[in-house]
Amino acid sequence: MRALSPALAALLLVVAGGCKDETPDPPRRPAPIPTSGPHQGHIPPKDLAKYQSAAVEGLARQKARLKEKCWEPNDPARSDAGPSKAPLAAASYELKILFDEKGQILSHQVLEEPGKSVPAVAQCLREADIGLSIPAPARKVTVTATLVLP
Repeated sequence: MRALSPALAALLLVVAGGCKDETPDPPRRPAPIPTSGPHQGHIPPKDLAKYQSAAVEGLARQKARLKEKCWEPNDPARSDAGPSKAPLAAASYELKILFDEKGQILSHQVLEEPGKSVPAVAQCLREADIGLSIPAPARKVTVTATLVLP
């Protein structure tokens, strides 16, 4: 009997469905995360400090307006301001502010510490347009600033 040529033998195996490669595919690695472009990568500490500083300075410029809008109607020293456990000479509020790529506010949170803030003032600050902008960061950035009233 005559032996089959290697090419003919391979063809017969393929047609018959034999000789499948049983070696599993190597695990796929996820694509690397881009490090440039909007919304990507890390904001260098130097740049973050610049945006933080701009937000703090902007908040200082808005303080008188925010005091008039939120503190004065809710001042715990006023008898008609509503119930208050103890009058505060000053209250502190931490604002977490999310800016878009153009430096405009997307949203802000107002965090209050019990005993060191007035809840009605905090709520007013949450609802207020705090009127800040920063130099365009080219990506979204969150900064924290403290507002002390009055």
